[in-house]
Amino acid sequence: MMVQKTSGIYQLTQIPAIYAAFQRMLGGERARQELVATHIRPAPGARVLDFGCGSGAILPYLGPVEYVGIDLNADHIAQAKAVFGDRGTFYAGDFGSLPVEQHGTFDLVVCLGVLHHLDDARVRELVMMARRYLAADGRFVAVDPVFEPGQAFVARWLAKLDSGKCVRTAPQYAGLVKGGFGNSTTTVRHDLLSLPYSHCITSANATTGGPRRPNVLDS
Repeated sequence: MMVQKTSGIYQLTQIPAIYAAFQRMLGGERARQELVATHIRPAPGARVLDFGCGSGAILPYLGPVEYVGIDLNADHIAQAKAVFGDRGTFYAGDFGSLPVEQHGTFDLVVCLGVLHHLDDARVRELVMMARRYLAADGRFVAVDPVFEPGQAFVARWLAKLDSGKCVRTAPQYAGLVKGGFGNSTTTVRHDLLSLPYSHCITSANATTGGPRRPNVLDS
């Protein structure tokens, strides 16, 4: 299930304008540029599925792709449609409710800041679903805060303050993703934001996993 703090100051993160301003203050634009260029690496024309897309902030950095995003927060989705409605398709709801049969398979499934909001069982469910939705040579990429030995005190403190209650170590993220794909790699970055912060980028290839989900475009 989703495990996150939602009361008090954490309610502010559910307001699109405030969340966007907070991200800009921390250097979120530069971080998104670096994540796309170094870790996500979408090819031109790639089909991208974004679980937990928020207001679609990553979309301007992806280049010419076919983009589908889904998020629980209806306000974020309304903002995404208003700003990027001509560049992507957006759904409000749980990732399990996505009408993916309308879209076929995807070259990339990304989860940016999602896994640390989910308990282990729900992460496994998301990972298995991502695996089934990926094309045979597709990739899965997740980005989350991480607890890392020797990380800066401020980075660890901020990870503990995160609204997601399931911040993990890199091996823990890797193990959960590997369970659905048969493979996973992690990269820990301490340099993506303008203050000390640690991100774990977890990725996996669909080529070694189990059978993907059949869909109407396969016939």
